[in-house]
Amino acid sequence: MCWVRDDASEDAFDVRCQFVLDDFVRMRLYRKQATEFQWLADNASVPNVQRRYRVIARHYSELADREGQADKTRMARRLEQLRLKRQEAAAQADSVARRFVIVCTASRVPRI
Repeated sequence: MCWVRDDASEDAFDVRCQFVLDDFVRMRLYRKQATEFQWLADNASVPNVQRRYRVIARHYSELADREGQADKTRMARRLEQLRLKRQEAAAQADSVARRFVIVCTASRVPRI
């Protein structure tokens, strides 16, 4: 999401935020369209037209649901990438700390 930053540049960060916002706007638009077509179906007097509007409303609802699922999948994947980066950074920091301790203790060993 937008508040998650890694070593990306400002422009890349802004683009990523824009994509997230676009996804939410698209989901909201699909939900709104579904609601509108459902309202049209409820108010149509011809049964054939009612069925068509309901099919279109279901279509928009399905699009919104799938967009939401895709967003959750993308976020889970991104969180996993960030978790792995944190683990790598922690392992690297631990390795540097161990080398530092070894160097410090080696320099204290009395020479014969």
